[in-house]
Amino acid sequence: MSKDKSNQYRDNLLQFLNEVTIVCPKCKKMAYVLTPEYTFAQACTTTLTCYHCKHTERKRMIHNLYFYSPRFQDKIGQDVIIIGTSLDPFFHQPLWYRKKAGAMEVWSYSPDHMKDLHTNLYTLKYRKFAAKERRDLLMKKIPKWMRDSAPNRNKALEILEGWFREGLGSRVPDQENKPSRKGNIVNTHMIGY
Repeated sequence: MSKDKSNQYRDNLLQFLNEVTIVCPKCKKMAYVLTPEYTFAQACTTTLTCYHCKHTERKRMIHNLYFYSPRFQDKIGQDVIIIGTSLDPFFHQPLWYRKKAGAMEVWSYSPDHMKDLHTNLYTLKYRKFAAKERRDLLMKKIPKWMRDSAPNRNKALEILEGWFREGLGSRVPDQENKPSRKGNIVNTHMIGY
C-alpha cells in the first residue's frame, strides 16, 4: 500500500518539472531550471537560467529518474534526475522555496507546485469527506511525513500560507472565506486561486 502512495506522490511531482525555481549557484538570487519538453519517457534538454547575473547552464538529460532516498545520496551531482528532495531534479541546486518544519523540510518546485500542495493540505484540514477514498486520494499527493501526522500537515500549511503572504506564491485564500461547517455540508467555494 505505501509503495502505491509513493508512486502517486512521485507522479504528482513529475507534473511540476517544466519550470523549477532555484537558488542561483553564482549570485544566490532566484533562478530557474527550464525543461519545456520534459516527459517521463524521453531525453530532454534542461537549462538553468539566472536573470540577475545572466548565468546559464545547459544539460541534455537522458531519462534516468530516481525518487530520492538516502541510498541515492551518491547520485547527487551526476547526470540523473532526482525528485522528492529539496534540490532541483536536474542540476541538484537548492530550491528557492524551502523552509525547515521541525526535523523535516517543506519545499516546493515552483509557485504552481506550492499552490497544489497548499490546496491539498487546506482541503484535508477543513473539509469533511463523505467517502474515505476521496480523502485517501489527497493523502497520496503529499509527502509521507505530512501524511503520517496532522500536526506536520498543519505546520506545512502554516509555512505555505506564510510564503503566500510574503508574495512568493500567488496569494493566500482569504481567512474569512475558510469553509464553514453546517452539519455535514462544507462550503469550499474559496479554494481556487
